[in-house]
Amino acid sequence: MTGGRQITFGPFTLDTANERLTKGTEEIALRPKVFAVLNYLLDHPRRLLAKAEILDAVWPEVSVGDAVLKSCIKELRDLLQDDSRAPRFIETVHRRGYRFIGEIISDQQTAHPAVSFEPRDLQPGVIVGRESELAIMKHWLDRALVGERQIGLISGEPGIGKTTLVEAFLRRNADQGTLIARGQCLEQYGDREAYLPVLEALSLLCRQPGGQSLIELIRWHAPMWLAQMPSLVEPKDREVLQKEIVGATPERMLREVAEAMEQLTARNPLVLVLEDLHWSDYSTLDLISYLGRRSAPARLLLIGTYRPVDVILRGHPLRSVKQELQAKRLCDELPLGYMTQVEVEQYLTARLPNNQFPPEFARLVHQRTEGNPLFMVNVVDYLKAEGRIVEHSGVWQLMAGSTELLGGVPETIRQVIDRQIDHLAENERRLLEAASVAGVEFTTLSAAAVMETNAGTIEDQCERLVERNQFLKCSGVTELPESRVAARYRFIHSLYQNVLYERVSAARRVQFHQRVARFLESAYGKTAGEVAAELAMHFEQGRDVLSAVKYLHQAGDKAAQRFANREAASICRHALDLLYSLPESIDRDRSELMLQTMLGVSLIAIHGFTAPQVGQAYNRALELCDRVGRSLDQFRVLWGIWVFHVVGERLNEALQVSERLLELVKDQQDPALAALAHWTKEATLVNLGDFAGAREHFERILESYDYRLQSDQVVIYWHEPAVASRCFGAWALWCLGYPDTAIQRLDEAILIAREMSAREVGHPQTIAVALFFTAFVRQLRLEPREVQKATEELLALSRQHGFAQWIAFGSIFHGWAASKLGLQDEGIAQLREGLQMAHSMGSDISRPHFLALLADALIDAGEPTEAGLVLDEALAVAAATGDRYFESELIRMKGELLLAPGRDQAVARADLAVTGAPAVDDAVAAESERLFRLAIDIARRQGALSFQLRASVSLSRLLTNRRNPSEASQIVAEVCSAFTEGFDTVDLRIAHQYQGGK
Repeated sequence: MTGGRQITFGPFTLDTANERLTKGTEEIALRPKVFAVLNYLLDHPRRLLAKAEILDAVWPEVSVGDAVLKSCIKELRDLLQDDSRAPRFIETVHRRGYRFIGEIISDQQTAHPAVSFEPRDLQPGVIVGRESELAIMKHWLDRALVGERQIGLISGEPGIGKTTLVEAFLRRNADQGTLIARGQCLEQYGDREAYLPVLEALSLLCRQPGGQSLIELIRWHAPMWLAQMPSLVEPKDREVLQKEIVGATPERMLREVAEAMEQLTARNPLVLVLEDLHWSDYSTLDLISYLGRRSAPARLLLIGTYRPVDVILRGHPLRSVKQELQAKRLCDELPLGYMTQVEVEQYLTARLPNNQFPPEFARLVHQRTEGNPLFMVNVVDYLKAEGRIVEHSGVWQLMAGSTELLGGVPETIRQVIDRQIDHLAENERRLLEAASVAGVEFTTLSAAAVMETNAGTIEDQCERLVERNQFLKCSGVTELPESRVAARYRFIHSLYQNVLYERVSAARRVQFHQRVARFLESAYGKTAGEVAAELAMHFEQGRDVLSAVKYLHQAGDKAAQRFANREAASICRHALDLLYSLPESIDRDRSELMLQTMLGVSLIAIHGFTAPQVGQAYNRALELCDRVGRSLDQFRVLWGIWVFHVVGERLNEALQVSERLLELVKDQQDPALAALAHWTKEATLVNLGDFAGAREHFERILESYDYRLQSDQVVIYWHEPAVASRCFGAWALWCLGYPDTAIQRLDEAILIAREMSAREVGHPQTIAVALFFTAFVRQLRLEPREVQKATEELLALSRQHGFAQWIAFGSIFHGWAASKLGLQDEGIAQLREGLQMAHSMGSDISRPHFLALLADALIDAGEPTEAGLVLDEALAVAAATGDRYFESELIRMKGELLLAPGRDQAVARADLAVTGAPAVDDAVAAESERLFRLAIDIARRQGALSFQLRASVSLSRLLTNRRNPSEASQIVAEVCSAFTEGFDTVDLRIAHQYQGGK
């Protein structure tokens, strides 16, 4: 193992192996670069280190400004509780550098222990009048520490002190080995960035000492989340990660991060702070609700802050989420009130010690500010800046009578902030106005781009404001592509940014937004998609509509990858509104085409396949396809339209789209896309009952496509044609009378899917497809134990990955198998549940077949009347949708049901509406015979030898029992003679009993 050192100075010990700073038993986390600066200072005690030397040592081959180093030094001083004016450890030598002046008590070599996590230390500050609130929050934490997950919401108006309270709480409880993760929703574009505050919190936590262990934990338990934080993943691993998560679902996204947090909190308690939830996205709220409702133990405390007025006025969904959790006692709310006059007096004493203010001064300040903490702080700042409060010989005094003193103080906090801004130097005022356009949080590089000056000048100005505690505070550093690093600053309160932004004229705002957008686009280059929402906002405010639409599209795609479908739909609609403001053109049509397709996908996820708004989006997309001409991008559009139609059982429309896909790939040199196009035709034809046509397209895929040379395009479309085509080919082959070849093709599909998954070029969805069709064809072969085996694995896999559709379909077949194996009540319940689940998702593909399975189970359970109603529904669906592949079997089952033992013949006759028939039994038998012959005729026209055999056996059985055994034998023998395989299948074994007239 690599050795390290333990360096003790004052009450502190630096463990260089673990990058850990301790004070007694208290552990203090250091960011990597802060550790590196402290370590370098300790390596050269008492020596003046020039700024350039430290920068070269800590940031080799990376260009950074002095402000980055200043930020690290300031953070170190806060951690060490060192005063820059009277330093004990780190001395500043003006304009030259820094020197470590503390006494090093010991410096010992150590072994390298295991990596661990430490809590984040926080800035010290004054907190007045919130002891009861802090006690409540401590109670939340105590319960979380014993495994009772807690959600606490802190509410209050702007400036009431929500953030100050949270920081005071974290500071007091940072010595319990608790991890602290913080994220913030942003006003300007936060509602468009799915999971923004949570991703920010996790990303920052992963960059703390010991963060590699957390990255590995997320990689194992939440790969979908790690894929959304590409800066934490090596470039060579990103492609593998993306392929691994293809085909996942929104449910999996939520479950992954919940399980990761549960695993993490088994090691260390976690306090997750999400600020300004009144600006949050829908997905973050879904996650909060999901975390609250999970029953597994977790040492997790989630603290959210929000403004109630904003939530109510905007109709924000946070209100309903909060009410739902509170109704189930899964959430506590802590509303903050204004400060009392006594608390104002306490604040003045704490901030301005040894003051000689008259008693009425606190009362007047309280009256003027109504006890709003932020207003109060700004009023005191204003009075100091105006010279009305001054310090003489360590004593604070008023320069005028109290009443006169407050006479000129503005009436609102915004007016106070305006006055403070007016007192700034012109260059500082211009800087802050430019920074307000960049955002609540900004980098020196973005501010420099707005002002068209160098970042060093910006850093110096920001540092001076930070040192005076005016408007800004340090917020660490930002790592940009190509190893660029920039100091990051944040407005102390969003109100400061709002007031400054409103002072910028409309024309200058447009100009400033354009500059920020161009800077971000240039800085991020090929990875600009990582900040797509931010870029879209700046381009929109900069009146560059085309660029705004471009990045809105990327932001929508990013939201869709996170399964944040409501956000994705909202982004698409917003982009379309912007697009319609432009004059008509072919470029506008192309952009709208992609947006309408993305909107359709998102709306399917929200409302299901059959929703009218889904149809509207795809019909518009199809119309645009005709305008823009042929292009490779159209393939993705047409693919989405095909999925919409085929899953929604609009098979004739699906057939037309599949033909367009085949036409589109004629000139493309991509075998994977060609295979996918042929597969759409194969899948559509088999559902329509054209089994020979489906087989033809299947064989084309076998001839021209090698899955071992897989195209990247396959990942986009969630299907591997080598697997999917074999599955649908097996279906068609069974219908055509090749039951053994069908199983051979399914075995190949399973083998390929597992092989690709092992090589990390496939995904679990591919295995799920192969397992489902194994169950499908095994059911057609009447093999319930094999169906049960396949569906058990399918359901386990689907639940693991949140594949809702395969859970629904798997439940249907598992229920049929259970009913056939003697668990009739359980099987029928599962069949009904699966059918309802599929229908609720708008996934009605193969519904006639699935309803027939329920009818079959009801017949076995002695419920023929209900079974008849289900069969009638199945026939109606088949007629309405064109889903004809199971039609022959439905009609055969209808005939068998009329003859079922226990069937009330009077009811049967009423069903037939037979009048004047010589006998009830004769009428029923005649109708059954008609239905069997009709089933045979349909199967013969389809070339469906297996369905023809089954209907022929039913007819033969009826004829044998009544009057014509010789005809019965001939009918079955004729069909059996056409088979060349499958002689040990259930159907053929039964058929052979009737060949001899038995």
